[in-house]
Amino acid sequence: MKKRTIRNLRESLEGKIYVYLGSEEICRKFYKDAEGEGFMFGADVSPLMSPYNDVISLENHCLSHAGFAGHLGFHHPEAVVGGCHRIDYEKYIRGDSDYFYTD
Repeated sequence: MKKRTIRNLRESLEGKIYVYLGSEEICRKFYKDAEGEGFMFGADVSPLMSPYNDVISLENHCLSHAGFAGHLGFHHPEAVVGGCHRIDYEKYIRGDSDYFYTD
């Protein structure tokens, strides 16, 4: 089985991707993985320097903290133009076949 990376996730899904980080521990793991794969917040902010957030938007190689609008999009994916994918990062790195977030 191919190693599950953030880059593989980004390349395998079209459109908007929200990553759910259910705990600070999972968030730290995601940030460490993202840093190792060259993902940044904005142009030059290391994920390791960012505070915990339960939802991160993943676009190309750029990460964004989900603010009010991002959380609305995450919790109401039908409202996002073109739809979106909601990934549960804990399930994804654990190897679950269904790694999509469900309410």
